[in-house]
Amino acid sequence: MNVEENCLFCLIAKMKVNSKILAEDENSIAFLDVNPISNGHALIITKKHYDNLLDIDSDSWSNLFSVFKEVSEKIKKEYNPKGFNFISNIGEEAYQSINHLHIHLIPKYKKEEGFIWSSNN
Repeated sequence: MNVEENCLFCLIAKMKVNSKILAEDENSIAFLDVNPISNGHALIITKKHYDNLLDIDSDSWSNLFSVFKEVSEKIKKEYNPKGFNFISNIGEEAYQSINHLHIHLIPKYKKEEGFIWSSNN
């Protein structure tokens, strides 16, 4: 069995797993996170399997970013956040839990709620 047959995000991209789709084109798809950090938390993924952002080529990145822009505008209109966090974890030590390139687009409503950036420095 190849990696795409076992990858949750590949299955979502192939419409074999139900998701609330926000935007899609021939190369990328965006959907609401099933465990959102805040209202409107979305994931943007490539339809082609890449493990993470380090593996993607520049054309695929440009396409992915176009879908990101489209989704951010939709979320702004529907949820009216005050800002966003834009995150892509790379590797298990950085909390990447699914080895398929994905970008979190996390709406922020209050600085002290939702995704919190912290440092031990």
